[in-house]
Amino acid sequence: MSLQVFLVGALCLVTAAQDIGIDSTAPTASRLLELEGKGEQFSTTNLSEVKDGLLVFLFNHDYRYSKLGRQVSSGDCNFDAGDVNKNQIWKLKEDATRKGLFFLVNFAASTGSTTYRYAFNPDAGGSFCFNGDKYDDQLWKFEKMSNGYWMIYNYAHSDCRLATWSIDYGGAYCGDAHDSKQWFRIVPAFDSKALWQNVDGWDNRSDQPVAHTFKYTEGISSSIKNTIAEQQGSEVSVSFGIEGAVEDIGLSASDTMTVSQSFTESFEKTSDHTWSIERTEQFSVPPGTRMCIKQLVVNCIDNHNGVGFVFSSALHRVEQGDACD
Repeated sequence: MSLQVFLVGALCLVTAAQDIGIDSTAPTASRLLELEGKGEQFSTTNLSEVKDGLLVFLFNHDYRYSKLGRQVSSGDCNFDAGDVNKNQIWKLKEDATRKGLFFLVNFAASTGSTTYRYAFNPDAGGSFCFNGDKYDDQLWKFEKMSNGYWMIYNYAHSDCRLATWSIDYGGAYCGDAHDSKQWFRIVPAFDSKALWQNVDGWDNRSDQPVAHTFKYTEGISSSIKNTIAEQQGSEVSVSFGIEGAVEDIGLSASDTMTVSQSFTESFEKTSDHTWSIERTEQFSVPPGTRMCIKQLVVNCIDNHNGVGFVFSSALHRVEQGDACD
């Protein structure tokens, strides 16, 4: 499975792999952006490809803080320029028989077999969320433009596109004009950054070889329970982000598979609150030599609340000397 890198390097506030199993506390998403100086980056990032299972925010171009969302009080779906929240997260669910067409499923409102899907029907009131039978007016086609933004077309009404006409009001526009109020950024619910981290080492300054037991942990930090990543339906989106981050550092196919399998096993263990497993390897450290274990870890952040978690993979390597710096 291959992914483009999603917002690599943005907003990674989680701790090192040694802290696995310890909750991290974080400020609100808006304060997080201010602290990291990443507010402008978050406001302009954009996915390069849409995929089945992704959890995303849909930001308008002209009203750049305006996002498609669902109001809890009324159940209505419209645009909102307020703080980022869970009700603005949409799951892209590809139609089983029409590849390239997606349902926009509101993540916060949908549970089990009940899904609230964004629809457009000019004969039924225009744009709205619907949890009844599935119809073609709930399917959307995403078209990437040369400027990097997306136009999102309704399948049943192919001349109609998702649009806004004010900071907190929108729906679908039908007609020939293809202006910037119909341009959207698709921002993932999770950011991920992969890196090699020095997790254990031994500097043998003697003139004799020394046996040392190196330790590292494999798993996911318990702070994941404070994010939407632990909720049903989120694993695919988290996995996509991790794979994209791993792809960016240029691993071999076999190493990528190791990371993927390790994530699947680690994610499954979080359901019974098993956060990490300690691994050990013993090596003889030659005299006058420094040796270390470097582990592939992925720092992740939930963009709706700014809480981070760490995935410490099974992939590791033994280094010595300056390679341990």
